[in-house]
Amino acid sequence: MNFSMIIDKATAKEYDTQIPYKCDAPYYPDNHVFDENKTVAWNKQELVKSRELISEHRNLYRKDADRLHRQFICDLHQAISTELDSCDDVTGKILDRAWQHSHSSGYESVVYEAQDLVNFIHSLGVI
Repeated sequence: MNFSMIIDKATAKEYDTQIPYKCDAPYYPDNHVFDENKTVAWNKQELVKSRELISEHRNLYRKDADRLHRQFICDLHQAISTELDSCDDVTGKILDRAWQHSHSSGYESVVYEAQDLVNFIHSLGVI
């Protein structure tokens, strides 16, 4: 894995989940009545089912987003390690700094920041 491959994957949104954030199931208030001809207990049970569906969707979204985020971090860690041929400690520090300085602008910015840091270290001739 190298920096350009990661940028290509980030540009292609391969690190972004394809599961929509918003669940299609509507969110009902606590006092919602699904069927006036049914009991209060039945209506509450339907409300619980509806909320469980939303909760399951959110958990699925989070798990997929977390999995893809971990994949991005792993790929970037590997690219930095390969480029510097250094220990995990140095690679981790570069990764942390790149993330802190540019994650709010997206994965591509993190890669560019890490690449700049690696180039800076190469220019110093330290590693």
